[in-house]
Amino acid sequence: AQVQRVLLEQQENGRTLLVASADCSHYLMPDEAARRDEETAAAIESRDFERLLTFGDANIDSPQAVTTFLCAAQGNGDVVRLDHSSSAEKLPHALGNPIYDEGITTYFVYGIFA
Repeated sequence: AQVQRVLLEQQENGRTLLVASADCSHYLMPDEAARRDEETAAAIESRDFERLLTFGDANIDSPQAVTTFLCAAQGNGDVVRLDHSSSAEKLPHALGNPIYDEGITTYFVYGIFA
């Protein structure tokens, strides 16, 4: 409630940018990462705080940051997925490269637009 109050006060003074950072699937093979990312995206987009807070590194490394972001922005607009990518897309190496022997990490970018 206090976070929302502070956010509303800041919004009255002008435009506010709220940023939270959390990596998603960690050290998983692409098929498993895709499955976990579907679970994570569904929880984020439905603002399922309870489910988000049960996730570990296989889904998201900081569910607390994401739930705080969503909670602070609650009532201020729709959650919109802007991007979804992975370390395999960001780095110029083929999946067969040894840097991916332990798997990939995935990323989402979300915005909340009023």
